[in-house]
Amino acid sequence: MQDIYGGTRGPCTAVMVAKSTLYRSLVRNLQRMAPLAIACSGGLDSRLLCHVALLAGLKCIAIHIRGPHIPERDTSLTLAWAREEHLPLLSLDLDVLLLDEVRKNSKNRCYICKKNLFRSIRNTLATLHTGYTLCDGSNADDAKEYRPGRLATKEEKILSPFELTGIGKSEIRELARDLKLSRPDQAPSPCLLTRLAYGLTADKKLLAHLSRTEEQLIIFLTAEAKERHESVPSLRLRLTPDPVLQLTSFTEEMRKPLRQLLENAGYPRCRLHITQKISGFFDNPLPSSDELPEL
Repeated sequence: MQDIYGGTRGPCTAVMVAKSTLYRSLVRNLQRMAPLAIACSGGLDSRLLCHVALLAGLKCIAIHIRGPHIPERDTSLTLAWAREEHLPLLSLDLDVLLLDEVRKNSKNRCYICKKNLFRSIRNTLATLHTGYTLCDGSNADDAKEYRPGRLATKEEKILSPFELTGIGKSEIRELARDLKLSRPDQAPSPCLLTRLAYGLTADKKLLAHLSRTEEQLIIFLTAEAKERHESVPSLRLRLTPDPVLQLTSFTEEMRKPLRQLLENAGYPRCRLHITQKISGFFDNPLPSSDELPEL
């Protein structure tokens, strides 16, 4: 097994030893589970899990779900990355909007969706890849947040190697950098249904339009950040049902082009919400319209 933290090749600091211990524990857990079928959304967690399995020489396949709830950009990046890694990837089409509670965006949406997702993957594995252990990229920090989908993961007996090894998000980012994984600072990209207030019915056209608009926003903010030599702010376009643009950072120079972009996309009078934490927007008390300035 590759030792990426010094070992006999040089001096080890206490931090390097701690990271090496985590890495080795993770690989041992993966070795016990192999061969692996890894549910791969294309996010940092699932990509790192696939990457570690490949480095360890383990037989694995990534399984990526495509559907109206997944930004097309995420799917394109995931497929391209898998090709670069020479990682076998199986792409499954799944229309979760056929599920009533998902389409109506109930608070139980994530649980219902995950149950359906994992059962679909299992059915496919039973036909094409028998004997594989199905696992995902859930990490030790996920248990600290409101994540109803975790119950489905446990009920369907999906193994979560990061959580089992005690690896949280900060360790995942450090491991990703140390292992030279592409885009180690990748921001989370949850499904498009998280952009809608609970109870707001979703359809394919609405989700596709949200995805395209966010893609345009990302392109603009990436160019702005590059010009200022700063990191790209995370963003979400939320529908409460009134539009709210959520950003982790903002400058006045952004206001006019952002407003114009959103007006062109059919979101006039969009309100601005600047927050340090981008996730859990609809799981916390929402600010009133009076508390949020217009963009």
